[in-house]
Amino acid sequence: MSKVELPITGISISSISDVTKLPSVATGRSSLVASPSLPKAHCYTHKEIAGNWALELRTRINESIECHEDVNEDDIMTLKKELIAIFITTLQADSRKEWSVFVEILALLEPYKEFFDYFETKAEFHHYLERVLYHVEFHKEKLFDLHIETNLIRVFPEHVRQLKAKGLAPAKNYCIVPPLTQGLGTPSRMIAMRQQDTVPSKSHLNPRNLLPDGTNPYSSYIPTDKEIVGAKSLTIRDISKSMGAVALEMAARESIWNHTLGTTALALATDLPEEDEPSSVRKSLHVLQLSSRKEKTPRPVPNMQEEVLVMNGREAVQYFTSCYHMGQIKSLYLNLATNKHYRPYDLISVPKSKANPEHYVFSTFGVLHVYPDQASESLTLAEWQREAVLWNAISNIPFFKNYLIRKAFHRWKTNHQFTEFQRRQRQVLSNLLSAMPPFGAALLQISHLLKELLTVPFLPSEIDKTYELGEFENSINYKNIQADQLLGRFFKYCKMVVDFTSDEAFKKLRHCEEQLKKKTYFSKDSLSLQRMKKEEREKNLANAKQETSLLGNFVKLVDQLIVEHMFEITKTQTIFFVNKVLSVGLDAPREGFFKANLVFDKEGKCFK
Repeated sequence: MSKVELPITGISISSISDVTKLPSVATGRSSLVASPSLPKAHCYTHKEIAGNWALELRTRINESIECHEDVNEDDIMTLKKELIAIFITTLQADSRKEWSVFVEILALLEPYKEFFDYFETKAEFHHYLERVLYHVEFHKEKLFDLHIETNLIRVFPEHVRQLKAKGLAPAKNYCIVPPLTQGLGTPSRMIAMRQQDTVPSKSHLNPRNLLPDGTNPYSSYIPTDKEIVGAKSLTIRDISKSMGAVALEMAARESIWNHTLGTTALALATDLPEEDEPSSVRKSLHVLQLSSRKEKTPRPVPNMQEEVLVMNGREAVQYFTSCYHMGQIKSLYLNLATNKHYRPYDLISVPKSKANPEHYVFSTFGVLHVYPDQASESLTLAEWQREAVLWNAISNIPFFKNYLIRKAFHRWKTNHQFTEFQRRQRQVLSNLLSAMPPFGAALLQISHLLKELLTVPFLPSEIDKTYELGEFENSINYKNIQADQLLGRFFKYCKMVVDFTSDEAFKKLRHCEEQLKKKTYFSKDSLSLQRMKKEEREKNLANAKQETSLLGNFVKLVDQLIVEHMFEITKTQTIFFVNKVLSVGLDAPREGFFKANLVFDKEGKCFK
């Protein structure tokens, strides 16, 4: 049975077997009407055609998704190729039937949209989506009811969004079918057009059934590789691929010192002639007959085992220096040799496949030091040799030889001292009352009260006033009464601060104990989160117990602060009273501190 593949729907239609004979067709006018006894051919709907598209491939992908397994990358790439073929076929045919089938296929691809975001498939889909969207926008009056753009957004949301933001400007429209002309064309087209005359099917002559280049898709002619590939224009990618081979050949020719002039200088301003294809080859393309493909013989697999010369860095420099003068182009990969000491110039040769992220590449032209996270460094063979010799010489000096050991010891000592400092710091913070938040705030309030107490006078401070004895006693008694009242209020406020601090400490302790004893029978938190919360509550309880244990030290500290400030007040005011108020002399602002009235009688006796 013969089998024909339809490129549009992907459905294979088998011809009738040899057992069933075709009905005879009568000649004449009635031959245009089919026999009424023939059965009607089954007409597939658009949904059925789309359902049969890549059915086996989609079934494998669905099974992998249902079993929660990784989808095979080959299946994804095959699905990509099938989908791109649908894109191309639909754009070329540009019929309503093909666009309807295209919409149904997009509806089937919605579960696989996450697999189309791979880097390998993203660029090609971006290319064809731009042309489909441009065509739909250009023929919106004909395709508006198919909702093609909506289905594309469901499968390729990110691509469509980027294309809408950038604007649609395709470089080529695939939906333009070239007219059928009898002019000259490509050899493959002329052969295909010649073979169309031998095809009995009349529908194949319709321009809609031809490919854009005018060839017949139903022809059994197999073109040669040269006809398929043809002459391809040079691109930037081709230049980058051929740059290495060209540079290698140029370097090989120019490296020998006895050459007079390099090929690079000779190639400037040279007009290279183009190769003309022999006429015999062109004629053979017109008369090429149908022939079966030749069986391909397998190519011998080369030996992939690399032969690497075992040598170190110094030996590699000597070897490649001799290769340079002999005109040989070679290269060698070297890794840093394993050593407990830091020796950056001790290298060992390895195959390319075993090179470390940081390695050296020795060649006839120099040394390339490749780093994994920064730009590579290139040196000449002489520069690398000089640095290696200097390193070996410096390494024998005791200062440089023991520098890394001394540096490590110094760093250990510094880190140890810093660790001890942090331990002391944590110890002070945990025991210093002023550094703890509840006690620090209380001590700050008491310090404010003590500063206000320093301004209270307990002795007369007027330096220009003379007192009588009774008047001085009254002034002293009045100041004592005022000081007594102020001291009473001062001690009352201090007691309030101490009581409030102790109450808050015990309240916090009781709250932490209740939180730790309370058990949560129903909780939405995970076990790890519950364990973390329990550890945090235990830590809070330990801190509360420590704060409570320091209440006695806090009270003692408050008493010592009050006694110290009271002593300071007494000393300061007494010194001021003796040195300033009681001062008598030529520079004193008054003649005396006390005054008295003496009364004498007639006899000169003082009785008052």
